[in-house]
Amino acid sequence: DEDFEKLLDVNKDIFSCQNGVVELATATLRPRVRKDMLTGAVNIDYNADSPRIPEVMQLLTDITLAAPNRLIDNRPALLERLLHILGYSITGHVREEIIVFLLGRSARNDKGIIESLLQQVLGCMFYQAPQSFLTACKAVSAGAASSHMMALRGARVVHLDELPAGVALDAQMIKYISGGADISGRELFGTQTSFSPTAVPWANTNEMPIIKAEPAIMQRIEIIPCDAKFRTPGDAKFPYDANNRTHFIKNTKLRENLPVEAFLAVVVQAAKRWYEGGLGEKPACCKLACDAFAAENDTVTLQSWINDEGELGPREGADPALILCSSAFSGYNNYRARQEPALPPIKKRDMHEQMAAKGFAKIDDYRKAHSQYNFKCVYAGLKSAGGY
Repeated sequence: DEDFEKLLDVNKDIFSCQNGVVELATATLRPRVRKDMLTGAVNIDYNADSPRIPEVMQLLTDITLAAPNRLIDNRPALLERLLHILGYSITGHVREEIIVFLLGRSARNDKGIIESLLQQVLGCMFYQAPQSFLTACKAVSAGAASSHMMALRGARVVHLDELPAGVALDAQMIKYISGGADISGRELFGTQTSFSPTAVPWANTNEMPIIKAEPAIMQRIEIIPCDAKFRTPGDAKFPYDANNRTHFIKNTKLRENLPVEAFLAVVVQAAKRWYEGGLGEKPACCKLACDAFAAENDTVTLQSWINDEGELGPREGADPALILCSSAFSGYNNYRARQEPALPPIKKRDMHEQMAAKGFAKIDDYRKAHSQYNFKCVYAGLKSAGGY
C-alpha cells in the first residue's frame, strides 16, 4: 500500500551495490539486511581497492588542471571541491542546497566523461532531465500532471546536458528542487503526491545561463571550471599544442571502457569526507566564476547607475569630470540597495573591473600628475550628479 511504499529506499546514508550495501558515512561494505528496505541495487560491485582508481584520479586531475605544472590559482583545491560535490551527490542529501554547473567554454574538455561516469554509477538514480526542466516557461496549472517532477523521486542526481547559449533558467524552480522542502507531483492519471527531495541538480554547459541575480539563487550556484582541452595529435580542427599547459592528449578509447567501479570507489571515499566536514571553503577560481556570473546577471546594472546619477565629462582640462573611487563605490551600492533591497553589495574589485569595461579605468594616484587636486584614487570622465 501507499504507506508501505513510503518506507522503501528512504535511507540516504547507504548505497546498494551488487555485492552488498555501502555505508557512505564510513565507506564500508556490509551485507544487505531486511531493515534496509531496498528495492534494488546499481549494476556494479563496490571495490574500495579497484586497480583503476589512479586512472580516475588522473582523469579528474586533468579535467580540473589540478596538477602543479598546469596552472596556478590553487587548482588542487578545485579538484577537492569537485570530489566533495561528487561524494555529496551520491548520498541523497540535499542540505547543501546547491546546483552544480560544469562549465567548459572550450571544445573537447571532457566534462561529459564526468556525466557518463555518474550516470553509470547511479543507474536508475540518475535522472537525465530535458532542457526545459529548469528553463523559464509558462507555469503549469495547479494539479496538472507533472511526470517530470515525479521522475525526481528516488533520484540522487538530476542532470541537464549542454544548456544552449542564452537560455534563461527559472529561479523559483532552482530554489524548489535544490532546497529541502517536499516536492509535489502527479503522474498522468495518477493522484497528487509529495516526497522528500534526494537529487542534486547538475548541468553541463559551455556558457552560463541567465538567472536573476538574487542572493537566494547566487548562494546555490556551484561553478566547476573545466578549462582543460583534450586533443588528438594530427587533428587539424583542434590541434594539440605540447607547450600549452591546458592541453592533454585525448584517450579516444576511454568511453568504450569507462572505469566505473573505480569511480564509485573514489566518490564513496569523497562522500565519507563530506560527512566528516561538509563541502568546505569554495576555491578562489570557483568564487571568481560565481562573482563573474552574478555580475553578468545583475538586474541593477552599472550603466543604469551612470545614466541615473552620473554626468559624463572631459578626462583632462580645466574642469575634468572626476569621481572618487570610494564615492562611486558607496554611491553605486546605495543605488543598488534602493532599486532592489535584496541585492548584495558589489565588491570593490568587481566595481573596478566593470568601470574599466565602461571606459572609466581606475587612476590610482591622480594627484601625482595633477598637483592642483588632492585626489588619490579616482575615475576620470565621470562625475556625480547626485551630490557625492
